[in-house]
Amino acid sequence: QDGQKLQGIIDANDERQARLRLREEGLFLLDIRPQKSSGVKTRRPRISHSELTLFTRQLATLSAAALPLEESLAVIGQQSSNKRLADVLNQVRSAILEGHPLSDALQHFPTLFDSLYRTLVKAGEKSGLLAPVLEKLADYNENRQKIRSKLIQSLIYPCMLTTVAIVVVIILLTAVVPKITEQFVHMKQQLPLSTRILLGLSDTLQRTGPTLLATVFI
Repeated sequence: QDGQKLQGIIDANDERQARLRLREEGLFLLDIRPQKSSGVKTRRPRISHSELTLFTRQLATLSAAALPLEESLAVIGQQSSNKRLADVLNQVRSAILEGHPLSDALQHFPTLFDSLYRTLVKAGEKSGLLAPVLEKLADYNENRQKIRSKLIQSLIYPCMLTTVAIVVVIILLTAVVPKITEQFVHMKQQLPLSTRILLGLSDTLQRTGPTLLATVFI
């Protein structure tokens, strides 16, 4: 800056992103080397479906307002509270500044932007209807998330009932049946096969009951 050479550390995923960030600060990169890891791994936040939907809808709104893609991505990235999403958007923006279309830039993140997402974005670019396509994508992701949430909620109640039933059966076989067994032993009568199987199961559960209960609750 002003002909002076500066040395420091910049947080970036790769050299391209580092160059872009320095360029935004009015600095020209002469040399860059990756910093050695301190050995302490930090867990980066994941990008949720709701965050992806929000990003898609924001990009659709800004595109409809005729704001250039690179500026839209910069605005959304700065507003995002998820650092990982902000980093992804910075890399996508870098690719766009290098002349790549949005659909190509998204290919670097296939786990976040699946093939359907990228294909529809590409179709929107070719047809000149990117904003409406992004809006439809946001609606699709939102509806898919609602269906998924309803499905999970519909499965919770049956799972709870099944768990309670298993616990009740285990308690009966380990606490109630042994007392009945003592009465049969005193009577010294031949027990039916089904009863003997039940008593054998009760005996097994008395020995392995705590382990089974722990497994059920885990």
